This record gives sequence, C-alpha cells and structure tokens, in this order.
Amino acid sequence: MLVVPADADAAGLELSAQRSFGPSLSAWGTYSLSHVTDDSSGREWLRSWDQPHSANLGIAWSRARTSVSALLGWHSGWPKTPVTVVPASGATPAYLLVGPRNSSRWRDYFSTDLRLSTSVPLSFGELSLWLDGTNLTGRANPCCIELYSMSTVPAVDNHVWLPRVVNVGFTVTVGRSN
Repeated sequence: MLVVPADADAAGLELSAQRSFGPSLSAWGTYSLSHVTDDSSGREWLRSWDQPHSANLGIAWSRARTSVSALLGWHSGWPKTPVTVVPASGATPAYLLVGPRNSSRWRDYFSTDLRLSTSVPLSFGELSLWLDGTNLTGRANPCCIELYSMSTVPAVDNHVWLPRVVNVGFTVTVGRSN
C-alpha cells in the first residue's frame, strides 16, 4: 500500500555537551527528544524513522599523527506495523494478519563504534591509514521485515540494521607533506 501523507510534523529538542581533558583527550555527548508523524486520511501516524529518544557518547584521543575514537549510540526502537502469520485451519488457508500502521516498536537500537587512524609522511606526500569498526558488539538491531510466501504459506522474516562491519582503508596524498 502506498502511503501519501497530506502533511507531516516534526518536533524535537537536542542537548549536547563537549569537554576537553587536555590537548589529547576529549569527550562529548548528545541527547535528543523528538516526535515525527504523517497526517493521512484524517489521522496522525508515526513516521517509520520516529525515534523519541536518542543518545550518543563519544571519546577521542589524538596525538601527532595518530587518533583513536569510540562512540556509543542508542535510540528508542523505530515504529513497526505488526504482522502475524495465522496458520491454516480446516478449509481456511494460512494468511497474514496486519495490525495498525506503525502501532508497535522495534527493540531499542544500540551500537558501539571505534575508529583508529594514523598518517605517515612520505617524500612525495602522505599516507593515511584507518580502521573503522561499526556495531562491534555484533548486536542484532532489528529494523524491518520481509514478507514472502513459501509455496502457499505466507512467512515473515525479521531483518537487522547494520551488522558488525569492519572497514580498512588508506589514502595517498601526493604533493603535500605535513
């Protein structure tokens, strides 16, 4: 079903703080309170990405050409539309029972991220190396469902948002040396 809202509303408040603990160490934090809705068919519905509460805490250390940073991220679960598979009974085939749009919520999201980086001066420029890790705890943050049919029986499969991801990379800059 295509949802085309007549209007949408978003309201929120964000608080943030940052503190330096010397020339090499700093920390920061944010908290957001928000509410996001669509207005459709004379009714207000939660947007799929509505997250009433969100918080992030970070810490960073840097010295010369090396830095390390960590981030803890959390937000309340996104809205979801409940879908249940009702098994076949007698002459009635199995079917999907769909609840009211975005009337329940996914479990809260949590992620721990880490970044390590360094740069090496070269005679012709600079080599930058980095290692990024996202969701390092490997937490399964449910986000969405896939509906499908295996032969004649409908099924619902939950998916997770952003599994553990590790990226390694480098950049070579030519003509500039720090």
